[in-house]
Amino acid sequence: MWAYRARDENWRRIYELFKDFWFVLHQKTHPKHTSTFYNRIQLTVLWNYPDEELRRLSTRLIWHAFIWIQINVFFLTLLFALPESVDNIVDLGQDILWMIGTFHMLFKWHFFYFYIDDIDEVINDLDACHCEPKSGPAVAIIRSEQRWFFLMESAQGLAWHVGIILFCVLVVLQPLLTGQKLPFHTVCPFHWHDPSQHPISHVCIYIWQCVFLFYNMACILYTDLFSSHCFAQLAVNLKILCIELNFVDRTNEVFYSPLIMQILTAFLMISVSTFEALVARHEPAVAVRFVIFMVLSFFHLFCWCLFGDMVSEPFN
Repeated sequence: MWAYRARDENWRRIYELFKDFWFVLHQKTHPKHTSTFYNRIQLTVLWNYPDEELRRLSTRLIWHAFIWIQINVFFLTLLFALPESVDNIVDLGQDILWMIGTFHMLFKWHFFYFYIDDIDEVINDLDACHCEPKSGPAVAIIRSEQRWFFLMESAQGLAWHVGIILFCVLVVLQPLLTGQKLPFHTVCPFHWHDPSQHPISHVCIYIWQCVFLFYNMACILYTDLFSSHCFAQLAVNLKILCIELNFVDRTNEVFYSPLIMQILTAFLMISVSTFEALVARHEPAVAVRFVIFMVLSFFHLFCWCLFGDMVSEPFN
């Protein structure tokens, strides 16, 4: 199994997925890892992947507590601003939309914090299936399916990056294009959000909302990507299983008749040789010959049954 190393946190690793995507697309190479593996690296680079190893670090605990506090504070500032938008249906809908999005981020953060070790195990297992050496007549088809799914997932991730960046830029520039004071309609204590009363605090809140938006949108992007791509990986592995099962069906079809005949003849040979050994028990030289033949026939039948059970056992 490929080991996940949390210490590799160079910020350049956030683009590692797209490097592999480029090589797979233009040089027809096989992806080194699944897209979910790279999404986990991206979250780790952002210090927002609280697995068991990273939770032992005091700096990470402080950072995760800060994330949790700032999401809750942002949600409260949106909630306090809601009464001001009651008279305007557009502003009210916009505020409710931001609150739903913030609640979504808060829920996702709590879920991943408490279930991250289980998620880690799923990602490692899927990556192990992807990286496992393949052999046999179906290997070319299997590799082709894995490459296609990787390209599809990576292209989807790239499109989401472009869309998220455009969205964030528009939200950040909205106060410059409209009469809105901040990117998000919020109410802070002591009217800190009002530029006429507190211009410095207004600038600080403006910067905080921009940083909050870009950082948390990146985090929610990567968490949603590897959440959905886990199911894509399940789909490709089930497809690979179907491909391999087709070869099982083909093998059964080819060897069905000789297998049935083999079992029947082995059963008859065991029965007849046992009967002959009993009849010739007074002639040891003859009886031993039938006993040996009976044992050989039995082990021959046993081998066929053993290998058949080895094929059927994983499906039970």
